[in-house]
Amino acid sequence: MGINSAIMSTTNGSMGIGFAVPINLASSVMQSLIATGTVARAIWASGWIPSPRKLAEAMGKDAKGMVISTVTPDSPAAKPG
Repeated sequence: MGINSAIMSTTNGSMGIGFAVPINLASSVMQSLIATGTVARAIWASGWIPSPRKLAEAMGKDAKGMVISTVTPDSPAAKPG
């Protein structure tokens, strides 16, 4: 379940690829707005969490892609190995 947020269509109609905000994200945003009037989201902060580019450079790698440092056991990500 989600809330439709955009559609990519070559015909400018309703046929195409739809994009949606997951309902659990929309719900947490709504609850935060009700409780505090603001929404705080995680961001990359220099000095707190290394930027992907600096992390890649430190590892001697190209800065394309991502680094996965932890996979939660018994999670969908752990199932493929």
